[in-house]
Amino acid sequence: MPMENTGVKRHITVVDDIPENIHLVGALLREQGFMLSIAGDGKQAVEVVQNNKPDLVLMDVMMPNMDGYEACIRLKQDPLTRDIPVIFMSALTEPVDKIKGFNAGAVDYLTKPVHKEEMLARINTHLTIGALHKKLEVANAKLEEKVRLRTKELETKNLDLEKNREILNSILSSMDDLVFALDRNGVFLNFTQESHEDRLYKPSKAFIGKSYKEILPQDIADTFDKAITLLNNSGKPQQVDYPLSFEGKVRWFSAKLTMRLDNLGSYTGITAVIRDVTEKKIAAEALREANKIINRSPVVVFLRQNKTGWPVDLVSQSVDRIFGYSESDFISGKVNYSDIIHPEDRNRFSNEIAQIIHGKSPDDFSHKPYRIVTKEGKTKWLDDRTQIRRNREGIITHFQGIVLDITEQKRTEDQLRQVQKMETVGTIAGGLAHDFNNLLGGVLAVLSLLRSKLESNETIKEAKLKKYIDIMYSASLRATNTVKQLLALSRRQELIFTPIDLNKVIQQVINICEATIDKSVNIVPHFLNHEVMVEADLTALEQLVLNLCVNSAHAMTIMRDENETWGGDLTIKLAAESVNEVLPDRHPNRKVGEYWVVSIEDTGVGMESETLSKIFDPFFTTKKIEHGTGLGLAMVLSTISQLNGFIDVVSKKGVGSTFSIHLPVLKDHLAAQNEVDKDIKQHSGEGLILVVDDEFVFRTAVEELLEELGYRVILAANGLEGVNLFKQHYQDISAVLLDLSMPRMSGKETFIKLREIDPSVKVLLTSGYWQNERIQELTSLGIKGFIQKPLTLKKLSKAVYSTVFD
Repeated sequence: MPMENTGVKRHITVVDDIPENIHLVGALLREQGFMLSIAGDGKQAVEVVQNNKPDLVLMDVMMPNMDGYEACIRLKQDPLTRDIPVIFMSALTEPVDKIKGFNAGAVDYLTKPVHKEEMLARINTHLTIGALHKKLEVANAKLEEKVRLRTKELETKNLDLEKNREILNSILSSMDDLVFALDRNGVFLNFTQESHEDRLYKPSKAFIGKSYKEILPQDIADTFDKAITLLNNSGKPQQVDYPLSFEGKVRWFSAKLTMRLDNLGSYTGITAVIRDVTEKKIAAEALREANKIINRSPVVVFLRQNKTGWPVDLVSQSVDRIFGYSESDFISGKVNYSDIIHPEDRNRFSNEIAQIIHGKSPDDFSHKPYRIVTKEGKTKWLDDRTQIRRNREGIITHFQGIVLDITEQKRTEDQLRQVQKMETVGTIAGGLAHDFNNLLGGVLAVLSLLRSKLESNETIKEAKLKKYIDIMYSASLRATNTVKQLLALSRRQELIFTPIDLNKVIQQVINICEATIDKSVNIVPHFLNHEVMVEADLTALEQLVLNLCVNSAHAMTIMRDENETWGGDLTIKLAAESVNEVLPDRHPNRKVGEYWVVSIEDTGVGMESETLSKIFDPFFTTKKIEHGTGLGLAMVLSTISQLNGFIDVVSKKGVGSTFSIHLPVLKDHLAAQNEVDKDIKQHSGEGLILVVDDEFVFRTAVEELLEELGYRVILAANGLEGVNLFKQHYQDISAVLLDLSMPRMSGKETFIKLREIDPSVKVLLTSGYWQNERIQELTSLGIKGFIQKPLTLKKLSKAVYSTVFD
């Protein structure tokens, strides 16, 4: 059956994975005048049809990559190809196969081998049907458009103009704005909202027929005159803001002036929409004042994106004064918020954000105080109060809030903490002096015995000599530990969080208390028989427990009335506790979780409720002025907060008090192992060592130790002498053992002079002070190491060996 000759070539896509089939079918169709496109499988067929938009698709069923059924389904899902007829041509003859083809969207199904006349007839039939469908769709579309246009004309003609006018007036009356009609010269023609007449400062009739120049005050009329001139010249809307006085009160208005045109587009007059903006003006002024306050205060307002680096969308002008960077530095992306966070605090800040995002915390939260580095390189402390902003899907998009510069507050807290530390040191000094006297008494007794035997040339048996040495060595170690505790209490430093066993902390505090507090106080410890691990700063934790123990001891001694007997029981307990509810009003740091509880219980004077409510206030104390500053409990509360814990207090007048410290349980830890002197390997060496120290006993003792280890030694009593000796022998000197604090020339000055002589000089610094900022400064300048006094043979051997040979 020949194709109907329409003068237009019809396009058919032939799909088959067998080239011979494509060749035979293609030849037949080309003879009939069809244009062809070819595809070798279903996947390729979808691409070819989508690209070429043929009039019909002739497709095999069984093909690799994608069969004909799937290809047909995909074509029918695409709005651009779904109307293209698909005829399956397959050797599959079962009815189920044909049904599957029609379900896939095919219009016909030919069984191979196909008779060419049948194939052409069916192709022509479906092409004809398709052409008729298209003509019908076009005709329907034209008809629908005619009906739509006619309906619109009828609806327009049937509008009730009066009703529309009523609706318009109703709308205008419901508006807060006032609407006036003026002619081109500014004469009032109409006031459309009689219901709002009470809002005018004159009756509405006073406006009609008069120019704005007659109605308004001269200065405001001049402003309107300029605006109307601009409107007439440019045709663009103009806005005028002006004040009017009502009964002695000024209100602000904003008038928007637009051209009014007739049906032919000709300019006929002016429409004035007037809005009372007094509240807006007040709010804007309040906002300006608030911004002034913010910009003068140590506060910065931020809006940060929830993206890598926390880019800033908005920031207050005060950022320049506090951070050193400008608003544009942040908003342009030149500086991200993460760039200014101190490197040591950046991971913690990021982890806190991650916990908030992935947890179920409220949308208002506070970061732990963290440091930033300003543009000038200065370090500042911030208190960050943040609020989460989410989109409609609940996804966090921004963090907004304020950061407060608390650098001075931190400095003050550190100073108060230092004052309180020294108060604690002063409290225990008497007991420590007694302990030192006992230790030194033992050492002097043994030394005097040895000296007497040596002066009388008496032979000392080896066992006796060993006993004497052991007594002096043990006493020296005890004295060393006591000094270390005093240094730890008094030193200034940032908190360093490490895994700590509370059992050991309590034992250390008890050791100090037994040597210092009044003997009438009976200490009753209750330890747990397993590790009780928390993450905290050891010094801070020991001090706050010691402070509470000293307070409890005072409550049982110096705070009692003169006629009362001193003493009582000081009970220190360890226990576990689960917290199942959050009480932010009472305990901002109280969170749901597992806690270890350290309870310090006394049988002292106790407190009534009014006193109990004030005990954590700075400078509040119930002790006599010579016994306390009122800083102890204030600093205890501050320290517990920094350790992420909280404290409860129960007290009854005349019965006693219990302070319970709650600290989060630390899980999955590796207990830190303290270095023990006996585990240090003794290193012998060789070479010349210069010892520079102003203390005769120390440098003489170190000389003996070094010579015992195999070194040769020269001694200098001060820095100046040390520099002169170094000039003479620096080519032979292997290392210098240098004291930090000396008269005439300090350790730092001496080191600088030594380095000028020999830039490669190896210096081992020594000091009786804890490792502090001065020592860290010298380390950064090139000091090889630091060893704290007092020294032992093994520790000295390791330190000197590392300095000389590493």
